[in-house]
Amino acid sequence: MGSYVVGMAGGSASGKSTFVALLAPLLREGTPPINVEVFGLDKYFYRGQDGGPTFVSPSTGETLPHNNCPESSDN
Repeated sequence: MGSYVVGMAGGSASGKSTFVALLAPLLREGTPPINVEVFGLDKYFYRGQDGGPTFVSPSTGETLPHNNCPESSDN
């Protein structure tokens, strides 16, 4: 069996991490078992540090990190 890279994409809070958390154990315990490595980009977000995009919340007027922009992570 060859190696594969599968990417998950979607906006913040769209269920990517939840889906992968449910799928990975099924693949690892399947027949045949598949070696699964999961890594996420959450730890690479600027999270309000200099360099990350921001937006102004229409409901509060607060300036917040804009984590749905491609520029929001340091890749």
